[in-house]
Amino acid sequence: MTGHDAGELPPGVKAILGNTDSITRVRSIARRAGTYTETKDELGRTVKRYGDWVLEDIGDREDGASPIIPIETRDPDGAGGGGNITGLTDLYAVTFGIDSLHGASKANSPLMRTWLPDFSTAGAVKTGEVQLGPAAIVLKNTRSAAVLRNLKVR
Repeated sequence: MTGHDAGELPPGVKAILGNTDSITRVRSIARRAGTYTETKDELGRTVKRYGDWVLEDIGDREDGASPIIPIETRDPDGAGGGGNITGLTDLYAVTFGIDSLHGASKANSPLMRTWLPDFSTAGAVKTGEVQLGPAAIVLKNTRSAAVLRNLKVR
């Protein structure tokens, strides 16, 4: 590793990603530990932190039917002996940065394309389009992403 001690995480923005239930649990732990803070960013959004880590509820699927990171029934050891346990989910810890985890787009291709409506015509409602991609996630350092599986939240 270059640029930092082997015992440290790569430089970048640190985030804990989960669903509403798991982030609520982590926030509760942070409050009890006295390391929970809330600040406003430049756009007026509330940023919740556990120490240096941003806590982010990544929300529900587009149809609103369930969280993107599911809460489900699983056999945690996979051996079948202990049976299935309900209310299990996963929690992700990532470091975002150019030498850590980041996004990438195809060379010589715009990351985002937009088609704006014709503003010269009358009417209050206008239709436009935005297309993202092709895009990918790049993990340059395996110490920049981790997952805690089978966290009991319900």
